[in-house]
Amino acid sequence: DHVSAHEIELEGLKESVTMRVDLDLPRGNVQIIDQNVDFYSAEITIDSLPIKKRFDKVPVYLRNIDYVSVINPGTFNVFVEGPEDLIQELNRDELYGEIDLSTFEPGEYPKVTPKVVKPDGITVLQQWPIVSVWVKNERN
Repeated sequence: DHVSAHEIELEGLKESVTMRVDLDLPRGNVQIIDQNVDFYSAEITIDSLPIKKRFDKVPVYLRNIDYVSVINPGTFNVFVEGPEDLIQELNRDELYGEIDLSTFEPGEYPKVTPKVVKPDGITVLQQWPIVSVWVKNERN
């Protein structure tokens, strides 16, 4: 046998909640172990559907710069997906590109894909364009 709960109204919920749940006890010989419990509670987790959003002119930062370096373009575009609240609250300090130059010797690197730095829970679907990096033979 099993125990069912009365129908729980979820319409209009925008966040996770814990609510009281009345049980539908089966007919017949049912033994309730803890007689002091008047009700049970259910934890209801509300997850928003993911949304997609494009961010243009996201800055690209160079890291570990041993040599004078130039990047072109200095920004790129990112198309992301994630929970609506995370995407809507995302700001420029939390979404950017970076290129670690610690392994770059002087020279021209015409096709470099920046690493997208983003909050957990956000997925990068696409990023463009690739950038060019020039590392000059001149110490920083």
